[in-house]
Amino acid sequence: MATIVSSRDLQNLQDQSMLSMEGLVDRNAMDDPNGNAKSMISTSKCCCKHKITTIACALEAINSVFSPASENFSNIWFERKAKLTEILNKIDFEPTELSKYIHYDNSIPYTRNLIATDDENYTLLLLCWSAGRESKIHDHPCQGCFVRTLTGSIQECVYKVSDSGEILPLREGVYRAGLTSFMSDSIGLHKIGNPHPTEGAMSLHLYVPPFHKCKIWPGNMHISDSTEGTICHYSEYGELSSPCLCDDKLMYYI
Repeated sequence: MATIVSSRDLQNLQDQSMLSMEGLVDRNAMDDPNGNAKSMISTSKCCCKHKITTIACALEAINSVFSPASENFSNIWFERKAKLTEILNKIDFEPTELSKYIHYDNSIPYTRNLIATDDENYTLLLLCWSAGRESKIHDHPCQGCFVRTLTGSIQECVYKVSDSGEILPLREGVYRAGLTSFMSDSIGLHKIGNPHPTEGAMSLHLYVPPFHKCKIWPGNMHISDSTEGTICHYSEYGELSSPCLCDDKLMYYI
């Protein structure tokens, strides 16, 4: 099942992941004269180690997890996952920070707006959800997807696959603004959406690593009845994309 990673959960991971709720901390580094552990996020763009208020700071932190030159680097997935979750948990963007990435289109369930990618380790997207709309059931051909609800609420339905191949509902959850969740194929399949009947919602999605196609289940609830969906972007780096050639706009349903 998909779970919310809370501050308490992260505290329990400290000894194994060298993670601290005081920041991305190198536990081998010397403390400063005031007794505070040093953050592994550079202060050049991140003025506060307790929250991330800009996209530049978020990207600096994310990139540090994948950079061998960084003290925050780890090849161990458990550590990397915990550090990325902490980064998303710290995000508290200023109201204007995402303005150029926000695009709503009520003719489709949601828009996928590319904020950043290194084409190797991660893709960071802003999804803008139309009121009362949801994705199709889909998989994640990657290590996993981190989702941070920014405005409104995001509802998730998780599914398991039976021994006979049937796709069966496992559980549902609603993640209000400020909560972070994680999903991978080892957990199951899922669909997510905006449960509010009249208001939009926004969520930040971090895919590790990037992928360009995935499987979706538009209707039939058997694992063999999948359709391949192609990932396209409504906008890239704040600029509207050229019309995507994906059949039937399947990229907007995955």
